[in-house]
Amino acid sequence: MWKKTLIIFLLHSACGKLSDFELPLDNGRKSHTITQIILDHFINISETINVVYTFSDANISTFEGIDTIMMELEQSATLTLEHYTKIHPNMTKQSHNVVLCESIESFNSFLSTINPNYFNFQGYYLIIMPSRLCEYMSDMFATLWSLHIVNVNLLPLTSNDDDFIYTYYPFTSLDCGSTLPVQLDNYRDGKWMEKNELFPNKMKDLFNCTLSVVTFDIPPFIKIDKEENDSPNGIEVILMSVLALKMNFNIKWIYSEELWGEIYGNGDWGTSLQVKVETKT
Repeated sequence: MWKKTLIIFLLHSACGKLSDFELPLDNGRKSHTITQIILDHFINISETINVVYTFSDANISTFEGIDTIMMELEQSATLTLEHYTKIHPNMTKQSHNVVLCESIESFNSFLSTINPNYFNFQGYYLIIMPSRLCEYMSDMFATLWSLHIVNVNLLPLTSNDDDFIYTYYPFTSLDCGSTLPVQLDNYRDGKWMEKNELFPNKMKDLFNCTLSVVTFDIPPFIKIDKEENDSPNGIEVILMSVLALKMNFNIKWIYSEELWGEIYGNGDWGTSLQVKVETKT
C-alpha cells in the first residue's frame, strides 16, 4: 500500500506565547469542520498523522481545540509529534499537510524553511488561520505559487456559523499566473453547501498560457539549428509538443550554451543555467 503522510502544522510566531494563539479551535463546531476535511480527503490515503509545531515552550496538550481533533482522529491513523525544524526524513515525502497558522509571520517563516526533500510540493495543503489574515490571502497564494504549491486551500476560522474555504487558480481563461483568492465552498451544519471538489485538478487546462522551456543542444533529444530562429526539433521536442497540445499551453523556447551541470544537496547547480531557469521559467 502506498504510504502518504498527513501533517498538522501548529505555527506560532517566534516571540509569541500559546495564550496569544487566537484560532477559535475551542469551538467544537470549528474542530469538527477541520476533522471532517481531514477524514474526507486525507485519512483514506494516509497511514500516519505527524503533528508538527513551531512553538517551543508550550505543551501541545494544553492547546484548546487541537486535543478534540487529535482524539477524533486517533482511531483512524497513527499520531506522531515533531517540531517543524526537526522533521525526520521518511522514505515518502510529506504529501498531505494541514497547517495551523497563527500569523502571516509564522506562515512566511514556515515556507522559508520548507524542504522539498521532506515535503511533496505537488502534495495537498490545507492552511487553517484566523480570519484576520484574510487580507493577506492573495500574498499567501503568491508565495505558495512561487514554490509551485498549487493544491492548497485556506480556511479562515471565524465565530460565524459558516466556514468558507478559499483557493487560487493560477491558470484561467482571463489570466496566467493569477494568485487571487477564490471562494471554493462553505461548510455549514456538518455539510458542504456547494459540494465542490476541495482539491480540483488545476493543471489539466492551462488556457493557452505560455510556458518558458530552457533547453540546450543534445541530439537526438534536442536539436538546435543555431543559424535558424525556428523552434528546435528532436524526440523531446515532439514529446513537449504533445504535452502542450494535451494541457493547452504555448511554448517559449529559451536556449542555453551550458548543460545542466551537477545539482548539489543544497539545490545549487553550479552553472549559470540555474539563474536562467529560475528567472525565465
